[in-house]
Amino acid sequence: MNHFFKKIGVFLVAFLLITTSAVQATPAVQAGQTFLYLLYDGTRAGEKNQVLGVANALDKLLPKSTVRKEFDLKDREAFLSAIDKNLAESQNKGIIIAAEAGSIAVLTQLKPRPNIVIVHSSHQYTKDHASLRNVADVVALPQYVITREILEALQSPYTVLVQTAGVPHNLSPRDIQAAYEKDGRNLPSAPSYLGVILGGDAETPDKKILYYTEEEARQLAGYIAPQIRGEKTHLLILNGPRTGKHNQKTGELIATSHRDGRVDAVTAAFVKALKTHGLTPGQDFTLLDFHFGQPSAYPVVLGALKAKKGRILVAGESTSMVSETADCLPGLVTAYINGAMNENHRKHCPSEHAAGRVNILENQGGNWKLVEAAANAHNVGASRPATQIIAEAIMKRLGEKISG
Repeated sequence: MNHFFKKIGVFLVAFLLITTSAVQATPAVQAGQTFLYLLYDGTRAGEKNQVLGVANALDKLLPKSTVRKEFDLKDREAFLSAIDKNLAESQNKGIIIAAEAGSIAVLTQLKPRPNIVIVHSSHQYTKDHASLRNVADVVALPQYVITREILEALQSPYTVLVQTAGVPHNLSPRDIQAAYEKDGRNLPSAPSYLGVILGGDAETPDKKILYYTEEEARQLAGYIAPQIRGEKTHLLILNGPRTGKHNQKTGELIATSHRDGRVDAVTAAFVKALKTHGLTPGQDFTLLDFHFGQPSAYPVVLGALKAKKGRILVAGESTSMVSETADCLPGLVTAYINGAMNENHRKHCPSEHAAGRVNILENQGGNWKLVEAAANAHNVGASRPATQIIAEAIMKRLGEKISG
């Protein structure tokens, strides 16, 4: 019996030694670890895509062992707690990426540290941006919003202002190719394609609604129809949640728009005009109507255009789509000017054009003028994707802080 208890005792001691050793070998936070923290408002797809786009560009530059964590803006306490817990050790490195105005109040709660790079990206400048000075290491804004006053308010020896022609997003050539390989069979077979994205209602900075009208859609159809007949190509028509979103006589929001299975009035006007110009549905064009709760055909269409080198016309008030198509379909994108464009949209498109990324199509009462982008655009650096430019600036800043 005594011999039995001796064996049990030896076993327990060995078990405790092994367990203790295992715990010591796998600490919760390893010194020298890199952390990537992402903060965004999950209810805003564009904001989330900005953050994810920059993070995905960073993935190629950071160690494979980097720990990546995402936080919704409403979970600010968990976000701040994770930073305090995992980045208190100076040997650990952290990169924090947030976007748009809602995240600024959270970032300003952080204290600058030598082992952390704080990054903020936005499509527009707000009065709250000034509080990021000497808190954020990198602030990214489209170059068309930058003024001398904004430079003075933001830039400092500590805070670097990164300017881009396009805006950051989370769509890549690889994504659209994969979408086309997966679902391209659902598109009509054709030797070549032309794409068009119809415009939609958009807000001004002071919340006034500007409309993309039925008349503009009809005029656009009149511009496109002869190209379809002459080039014997198939037109792929896309719209979005803002297309026909309001009753343009009363200004009221149409709650059922893109939810009830019916085509909105603006898209219907475009399709009807194509028929008036002699084009046949199915044979000459296909409408890929946007509906909430259903997969968007947008990446599939871009993949088809990439595969067959087809051109696309993009509504100028869709800032994200102008930049997404410019990055995914270089040399094939034309942004068309329309009445739903606010002052920032009207600065963004020329900025993309000056960087050689898009052509510009202007409409004056049905008279169209195409202004092609210069092949040798003067701003070669800005012609690269915004996410790539921002990611490189982050890595440069991280290197400076580590070596300094």
